[in-house]
Amino acid sequence: MKPSLAHVDEDEARRKEAERALEEAAAAEAAEANDEEPEAPELKPVMLKIRAKGPDRGEGRRMTHGYLKHLQDQEEWIKLQINDRDVRSVCCRRYV
Repeated sequence: MKPSLAHVDEDEARRKEAERALEEAAAAEAAEANDEEPEAPELKPVMLKIRAKGPDRGEGRRMTHGYLKHLQDQEEWIKLQINDRDVRSVCCRRYV
C-alpha cells in the first residue's frame, strides 16, 4: 500500500480557512471599534475592612503555646502497666 498524505492537505486547508475567518472577524471588529467612541467604565469607590487577628476573635489564641498546652492537659491519659520481661527474649522466641 502506498503512503498517502491527503489527510495533511485536508488539515492545512481547514487551518487556513479558520485563520481567514478569524482575520475577517478581527477586521470587522476593528472597523466597528473605529466608528464608535469607547465608553469610559464607571468608577466605583473601593471599601476595605481590615481586621487584626487577635485573642479577642479567638484566631490568634489557637496556636499559642499556652493554648496548645491547655488542650494537651485536657486529654485523658491511660496509665500503662509495664511488665518486667526481657524484651530480647520475647523477640528471640518469635524467630526461633
